[in-house]
Amino acid sequence: MTYITIVNVPGYLSDGMDEEPAEFDTAKDAWYALYHERIDDESNYPCPLCNDTMTHGPFGDCDDDSDAATALADMARRDEAGVCYLSTPGYDGDHDLGRAYSVVLKEES
Repeated sequence: MTYITIVNVPGYLSDGMDEEPAEFDTAKDAWYALYHERIDDESNYPCPLCNDTMTHGPFGDCDDDSDAATALADMARRDEAGVCYLSTPGYDGDHDLGRAYSVVLKEES
């Protein structure tokens, strides 16, 4: 079996991908890739706890993991395909559509 990851903004159709999505042997590996991607995204914005840019701590923020990153790590522990809806990193407006992080089983042709 092969799994792929998709990150999408709910309510908007994807305009296609410029490159093929990364493939993973397990859903767990795919979720951990999304986890690390989320940590990288969050490191570009001020930490909500100390308002410093997230360049401190082993995972890039002062409390080690944000709630969003922890949710992705929890999905990895389940080791199954699914969807996890999370807030948009760095967005503090009233109408955040968030992001849908998905791990899906690739259809073989």
